[in-house]
Amino acid sequence: MKRVLILVAVILLLAGCDMSHTNSLETSDQSQKETTTEVTTTIKKEVVLVDQDGIKITCSGMSLINYLPEQPEAIALYVHLTIENNSANNITVYPKDSSVNGVMKLAGAAMPFAVLSGKKLVSSFFFGNLEGTGITSVDQLDQVKEVEFRLWVVNTDTHKDLFETELLKVAPQT
Repeated sequence: MKRVLILVAVILLLAGCDMSHTNSLETSDQSQKETTTEVTTTIKKEVVLVDQDGIKITCSGMSLINYLPEQPEAIALYVHLTIENNSANNITVYPKDSSVNGVMKLAGAAMPFAVLSGKKLVSSFFFGNLEGTGITSVDQLDQVKEVEFRLWVVNTDTHKDLFETELLKVAPQT
């Protein structure tokens, strides 16, 4: 076992790290941050999606973001939500059965929407692959005709379903 560890250490040392490559990556990351394009729209008025059992969820807008500036087709669509939990339960909200412009897409979020009882969360979920939706430019949010999804609300502590919404529809023009 000791020989294997020594062998791995020697291989890593021989592989080495090229500092100029690391600096190049840092420079590249910095330039990406500086050139990322975002177009945001606020829905004309906040749309109440859910108001049930002390849980109110509203949609406050959408954004198109080019997350890889050297690839203009690398566009993500963000849907911005406010979740108010005035119920007695800690809840987790999951988007599901989602589509963009009639094309089924997986809605992602950095973390599930966990909201403690008596608290409010302002967050977003996103669609990172818009292929086939007709969305080709980050600066034209009017390409987003309709986003559909359900929201599944679960008691965080017991993992029991509280409710699932009907199919919800939002659009920038709402």
